[in-house]
Parts: sequence; C-alpha cells; structure tokens
Amino acid sequence: MKSLHSKFLIIGLIMYSSKIMAQDYGNSGWDITLGYQYQKYHGIEIGIGHGSRGDELGSLIYRNYHICSEILLNNPGKNITGFKAGYSWSAVAGTVAGQAVYYTNFSKSSFALRPEIGLSLAGMIDFTYGYNFYLIDKLNQTGKHVFSAKVTIGQSTFKKKTKKKKD
Repeated sequence: MKSLHSKFLIIGLIMYSSKIMAQDYGNSGWDITLGYQYQKYHGIEIGIGHGSRGDELGSLIYRNYHICSEILLNNPGKNITGFKAGYSWSAVAGTVAGQAVYYTNFSKSSFALRPEIGLSLAGMIDFTYGYNFYLIDKLNQTGKHVFSAKVTIGQSTFKKKTKKKKD
C-alpha cells in the first residue's frame, strides 16, 4: 500500500511541476479528458491534466501532462481498472503520447508502457493507436493494441490568452 501512495505522490509532483513549466506558454490550465477505448474489451476513460497552448502556429501546438483512470468492461470476469500517467503533444492535426499504465482487477495486476500516435484536432479531439509494452503481466486479460477516441476540455482550451505587459 505504501508503494501505491508513493506512486501517486510522484505523479502529483510531476503534474505540479508541469503546471510551473507550462506557464511559459500562451494559454495554460487544468483540463478534463473523457474518452472511449477498445483493446481486448470496450472501455471508458476519465482524467485530469494540465495543458498548455503555445504561441507558435497560431496556438495549434498543445502539450498536456495527465493522470487518468481507465475502466475496461470485461464481460467474462471482473471489470479491469487502469491508472494511467502520461504526456501528450499535439500539433495541427497529429498527436504523439507516452503513457505508463497500471491495470488491476483487484486480485491480479499488470504494468505497461504505451506509446501512442494518431490524429488530433489541435489537442481537443484525439483518435489514437497505442501499443502496450508489458513490463509485468500477471493479469493477462488486457490487449496489446489500443484504439482510443478522446475529448479534452478545460482552461487551456477556452481561456482567453492574456498578453503580458513589457516593463
């Protein structure tokens, strides 16, 4: 249990440091991610992140540090819950992301690293393909190929950009 607490503490520190780093860009703020995914089973995703839009390319560059929860609706057995921490970068119509995912059905667990690539509407709507590289797979019920559709909304999406005054 202590190791789970330390993992969440590390994730929290990463997100806080991302908020500090993101302040150099145009718009930055907290965002919510909602999504659907399919790997071996259908699943839903909900999470929170800190995103920023840059000044370059008319604010079409989007960066996001996030933590999410995935729920895989596993009909033959127990539902599988995944806890994910990652980073995504979107430009104009493309996106790349990296995730660390911990899956559990509360009796067995798995840990995977997942790179993702896909199409994006400036970081607001993403369609991605990812591949789970399992470091630990005692669960053996999740898929390796992951297809997902996500919507990200929040402060970095809707907050009006403010110009800094020069002294």
